Amino acid sequence: MKRSNKFIRKFISTRYNIPGYQDQSVIEALLNAQHVLENASDLSVESLVRLLPRQFILKTNVIDWPEGSILLRSRLMGVTDWREAGYWGRSEFWEAPAKSVNSFGRLNEPGESVFYLANDPTQTFKEIRYQHGRNQHESVVLSSFIVKREFQSTVIGAHDKSVSVANIYSNMIHILFSYPSEIYGNNVYKLSNYLSNFYNYVPGSPQVFAYPPVGNSDPAIMNVAFVPEDAHQYLNYSGSVVIPSYQDSIDGKITVAFANDENFNVVDPSSNLKWIKNNFMISF
Repeated sequence: MKRSNKFIRKFISTRYNIPGYQDQSVIEALLNAQHVLENASDLSVESLVRLLPRQFILKTNVIDWPEGSILLRSRLMGVTDWREAGYWGRSEFWEAPAKSVNSFGRLNEPGESVFYLANDPTQTFKEIRYQHGRNQHESVVLSSFIVKREFQSTVIGAHDKSVSVANIYSNMIHILFSYPSEIYGNNVYKLSNYLSNFYNYVPGSPQVFAYPPVGNSDPAIMNVAFVPEDAHQYLNYSGSVVIPSYQDSIDGKITVAFANDENFNVVDPSSNLKWIKNNFMISF
């Protein structure tokens, strides 16, 4: 989510206010967008830039996150038996240290920490690829965070049904952000990082973007990416649960083996079903 200083970002009332503006036709935009999506696995950022209009205009939208909203985050525990995970300090439930980030993510470069969440528990599983390969045999920690200060976030990839160059490229970005890396590779993250530069944070709100989820067409489900410092200012940690096996969590049949509250006190899952439902949006 680093903002490149090579970009000039402006809110405009009409594209014709841009000096030297030249239209790209709808046909050109459709062909270019199709090329990007069909070649996302190996298309370079330089090739992407050559396909985009010289003055790149996108649809934009803002989503409100009221006080009390719940955002969730999953993390693989690295073990198949959660009891072998060892001690987790409080910082383990927040963002990864920047020095530990060795690869591109949807909105981060190597060496950059971004705090990723979603507003749906099963979506957090998809985002960490819990259902693929060896991941499905690992235990997972699902953590809940409550919005303590209302904020707004720009939605990356917001689009509508209109036929315009701006909407064609906005829809392209929506689709690209939902591409899973296990199919399209990490190159798709390089493209999404570059394209995020065309979006602005909402003035007066934290440095945060909302963006489309992987493998989910439900418009109500959204991913959220925070600059970590702002996440701590706008979110309160409200507890975690351990889900021991993906195989036991298919179709929403989630098993909770362990739980702790916001103060890291151990909570008996079977005696606190309402608390789990209210904070993690799951029933078991």
